[in-house]
Amino acid sequence: MKLKLIAACTVLLSACFSMGFKKEVPASRTPNIVLFFIDDLGYGDLSVTGALGYTTPNLDKMAAEGTRFTNFMAAQDFQYPKALYHLTRDPGERYDVLEQNPEIVAELEKIADAAREDMGDDLQQKQGKNVRPVGQVSMR
Repeated sequence: MKLKLIAACTVLLSACFSMGFKKEVPASRTPNIVLFFIDDLGYGDLSVTGALGYTTPNLDKMAAEGTRFTNFMAAQDFQYPKALYHLTRDPGERYDVLEQNPEIVAELEKIADAAREDMGDDLQQKQGKNVRPVGQVSMR
């Protein structure tokens, strides 16, 4: 009887002690963000979304490994103002965009401001992320 009582107490104390110690929590991982600005890309233009006659294996692999956002809207019928900001950090004055299109000056400023807020590049850099815009912008 005493042996069973000692065994039960040992198991109970072991369980209590093992729960009392902190477990090491792995460092939180923040996601990597890859933002594509692609002009004239339709929903069915990638093989992952049903393209016929060709494949896009690298983009399919990225889509399989990450989060896919398939519901979207375009605020403009052209993409260069926001892409221009992300690639150059310049909202357009140096590229004669404003002189060529004076009617969109205020809209360009809004888009550039929204882009700065959307991406939070400064915050991402403080968290140890590398922020590197890569690509080209064609304004024709």
